[in-house]
Amino acid sequence: MSLKGIIFDLDGTLLDTIDDLADSCNRQLEEYGYPTHPAESYRYFVGNGVRKLVERALPDTEEARKITDRFVQDFRSDYQDHCFDRTRPYPGIPELLKRLKQDGLVLAVLSNKPDTETKKVVRHFFPKDQFHCAAGHKEEFDVKPDPAGVHAILNKLNLRAEETAFVGDTWIDMQTAVNSGCFPVGILWGFRDRPELEDAGARAIAADTGELYSILNTAD
Repeated sequence: MSLKGIIFDLDGTLLDTIDDLADSCNRQLEEYGYPTHPAESYRYFVGNGVRKLVERALPDTEEARKITDRFVQDFRSDYQDHCFDRTRPYPGIPELLKRLKQDGLVLAVLSNKPDTETKKVVRHFFPKDQFHCAAGHKEEFDVKPDPAGVHAILNKLNLRAEETAFVGDTWIDMQTAVNSGCFPVGILWGFRDRPELEDAGARAIAADTGELYSILNTAD
């Protein structure tokens, strides 16, 4: 295996989080007196960090823009209380990670979810030694597709970009891989589709975890 490390996106890649995200945001929309959205809509609201999610969910009005900061805080508070309600690893993910770890690969997570929430759900759903590093969005870095978060992980784990794959389900993840020099691998069980991943630079796309394992074994 030529790869030494793999960085995974979290929401839509390792964990199916869409229902808990939708429920938390919709509860706040109801509290503020705004219309709610079906869970399917949140597949396109998420990906660029919590603030963008909120901006997309709120009406495009001056009134809504004025309360965005407060809404973000209320949403985060609600989500921290409910982030385990309906979230689950995608089928085959625990087994995939176990195999990759046994193969000696260095595994990491990089999410645009805030760092506190990222670490919380990773600790809850995966063994404590599953990942060498799990990081979410921090104020000192821009959100993906800016490569700063990837570079921080590579430096921390003594990996080079050319020996590392970045695996995700959206154009944001593929562009993050391209921008950082990692090998871009898209997956189809998440929130977006094949054309989006291909257009954003995916060099390989997996339909299931078995195919993903094969791709990661032959990537160069």
